[in-house]
Amino acid sequence: QQESVTLPDGSRIDINGGSVVELIENRPRFARLTSGEAMFHIVHQDDKPFIVETTGARIMDLGTAFNVRREDGETSVAVSEGMVVFNPDSDNVKMRAGQGLTAADDRKSRPRAKAVDIASVGGWRDGLLVYNGVALSQVAADLHRTTGMEVSVSVDAADISFRGALTLNADGQRTIDDLAALSGTRALPQGRGWMLSR
Repeated sequence: QQESVTLPDGSRIDINGGSVVELIENRPRFARLTSGEAMFHIVHQDDKPFIVETTGARIMDLGTAFNVRREDGETSVAVSEGMVVFNPDSDNVKMRAGQGLTAADDRKSRPRAKAVDIASVGGWRDGLLVYNGVALSQVAADLHRTTGMEVSVSVDAADISFRGALTLNADGQRTIDDLAALSGTRALPQGRGWMLSR
């Protein structure tokens, strides 16, 4: 189930299914994404930047709309409007609209901004998931969080890198058929969901 929360300053947080966002009453310009995914539409205030925290990361808005995903020891950020700063006190990576990054908690390398498709940022809110080279297991996790679909990936298909757009529909069958066709896999019924295999 997806939720939308409007904050007292007019900012809005769209929260994807299976996600946890913590808000603190005496910190109105702060949110903590514990797990899952959320899209932030922030009303900018020069003297009070909005801060989003995840484990090991702080994202500071500079008047913007951006998507944050937290899972498997990584934080991913993608910006659709304005600009954000990733870990301003350490990494200090500035990202403008059309840029994003993924940073692991272990920080074996400094995170770098890369180009992202602005139209795909937060696309889950409109029933569209767009990918450009992510593991098939990541797509399965996104489908579960966004729609509740149970999708497993077999060991022999785990290394498949997926590129494509998926339109989410009510029963899930068309979505899974498209995913199988675009990834070169077979979707076999399994329990209440599907298993993708080569």
